[in-house]
Amino acid sequence: MTIGQFFKLRNTTAVPAKIKVKIVGMKMGQEMTNARFMVWLKRKEKARGTELRQAVGKGVVWGEDITMSSTLYRDKNTGRFKQKRYSVVVIRDSGEYFGTCEINVGTDVEEVNIPLAECKDEYARIRLAISVHLNDDDYL
Repeated sequence: MTIGQFFKLRNTTAVPAKIKVKIVGMKMGQEMTNARFMVWLKRKEKARGTELRQAVGKGVVWGEDITMSSTLYRDKNTGRFKQKRYSVVVIRDSGEYFGTCEINVGTDVEEVNIPLAECKDEYARIRLAISVHLNDDDYL
């Protein structure tokens, strides 16, 4: 642990958790029929992805869950979790990156539309939801 990590994580409690990100779908500004896409959830060396899905018109529907184990850090003073950022990467069947966004998995999130950065389609939005299941029984 570096000195920076030490100061960032002092006054926190490590809590093991299962993170579930539901990839609902993606809307685009241009028609992409016949293109296929997949979504990857990444953090450092961890990565999990969806199946390749065919675009229909200006959209893609996945309806898939990506689940990963993670350690969240709860602030001892406030009881809230520190932010933990994951990358969501949309990839075309050719292996080319279509777009990316970042999400904070430290809290549950209802379905939201998030704009994709680094994307040639400025109207592309991915729809997802985040749920966190804690593995600590001692916290109410």
